[in-house]
Amino acid sequence: VLEATGYYTDESILRKIDLMRMPWDELSPGFRARMVAMHGEAGASVTWAHIVRHRESYIMDESYDLRPTLPRVAAPCLLIAGDRDFYFSKKHARTGVDLLRWVDFWCPENIGHDVHEEIPDSFSERVLQFLDS
Repeated sequence: VLEATGYYTDESILRKIDLMRMPWDELSPGFRARMVAMHGEAGASVTWAHIVRHRESYIMDESYDLRPTLPRVAAPCLLIAGDRDFYFSKKHARTGVDLLRWVDFWCPENIGHDVHEEIPDSFSERVLQFLDS
């Protein structure tokens, strides 16, 4: 199961990543509240500090590219991508569909990067359906 997967880095992703340099206190109240909901009051700002510091992560690396290896994946895959993912466009998500051999693709509408968080019941149901098949 691949959710909101980054298969490669391009200029668009690199520009979006630059937004992640913002200090905790300068983030919008809505975004900070979301981070607190996911990581707890004490953990949210600490998690953000790690994200900001870790600029060499996979999608932040200009040379990151899984496309050459995807055709070698032999296992069936469920690809999940929200149609409003901040980082990876639907076109980006289609890369996995086009290059993997056995793919079930689910792209729920009006959903962002964290499908499991935004629609947890639907996410769990879809994953269980896939695993049962």
